[in-house]
Amino acid sequence: MQENRFPDIFSTKNIIVFWTILGGCAHLHEQWYLQKNGFTNDYKFTLIFASGWFVWGLLTPFMLWAIRRYPIVDARFGISLGRVVMLVMIFVVAHTVLEALLNVTLTYLFFKPLLSELLANLPTKLEASIIRRIFISAFVIAVVHSVDYFHKLKSKEIDELELQKRLAQAQLDALKLQLQPHFLFNTHHAIISLMMKNETEKAIDMLVALCDLLRLNLDTSGEHLVTLAREIDASNLYLSIQKVRFNNRLQVSYHIPEPLLQAQVPAFILQPLIENSIKHGIEKFRDSGRIDIAALREGSMLRIEITDDGAAIDKKSIRKGIGLGNSEARLQKLFKNDFKLELLAAWPRGTQLVMQIPLVIDNR
Repeated sequence: MQENRFPDIFSTKNIIVFWTILGGCAHLHEQWYLQKNGFTNDYKFTLIFASGWFVWGLLTPFMLWAIRRYPIVDARFGISLGRVVMLVMIFVVAHTVLEALLNVTLTYLFFKPLLSELLANLPTKLEASIIRRIFISAFVIAVVHSVDYFHKLKSKEIDELELQKRLAQAQLDALKLQLQPHFLFNTHHAIISLMMKNETEKAIDMLVALCDLLRLNLDTSGEHLVTLAREIDASNLYLSIQKVRFNNRLQVSYHIPEPLLQAQVPAFILQPLIENSIKHGIEKFRDSGRIDIAALREGSMLRIEITDDGAAIDKKSIRKGIGLGNSEARLQKLFKNDFKLELLAAWPRGTQLVMQIPLVIDNR
């Protein structure tokens, strides 16, 4: 069990408070008993009558040590039963001896003439309270083991949740990193093509945009959720690379309400979705080149639509490549089943990619 994971209910302060409350209840009972039998209401009598509860308070640290030293939860039934009997006997004997000594000491200090009478009646008094000592000892053993067992179970649950969280984080990191070589390969191929065509200026523009995009990607390398505004900035850098490649044939428009710019979305999620529209839609039609990116609120969900005017969707031949497959896997890790990613036919032609995720506004 990890230290300091749970509040220590067996702290010295709590022990004092617990036994003081029980001692206070005993004090009220003894006051009633003294008045009923005509004794003077003297605090000295109260100390003697309540001395047993003070002894329990003094014994508690030792009891905690002994109970944890000889646990009963993980042992066989016979061993557990034997340990309970052994601990109860030790606690009862220890309490009996200490209470007797304290009773004799207090009586000697406050009521010396009554000492002989106390000594004569002490065995009977101690014997009469033996059942109470057994019950209290068993009660303390049960409480300590119950609390420790509960903490052990909760610690195990917390450890499993932390392990699952670290595993999910590692999987998300791996998925995010998988996009980078895929994107870099495509961009590198485009730059080489421009260089082979002696279009050096365009190649340089593409390299500059690529450097800016990689710098922005490094700034968000430790984040899995960013604002939609920041994700649009990253998408614009990617689109500036593609505009060089398509000789500015590519036209992009945004339709995003200002409040939704602070909505949280997975980092680097739009780029592969836009790339899918370019690769499977716009590349196939020379007279196409328009992409509309829209965001809207649907109840508690954020809906993002990426629509192109290129080739229409063919659901029979569609196959999710690295971009879409990776994006869907990341959404699954982040939002479980509370998301949607689908391709629809746009009108009058083209394809619309729809992504729906829970709407969370970043108010920082």
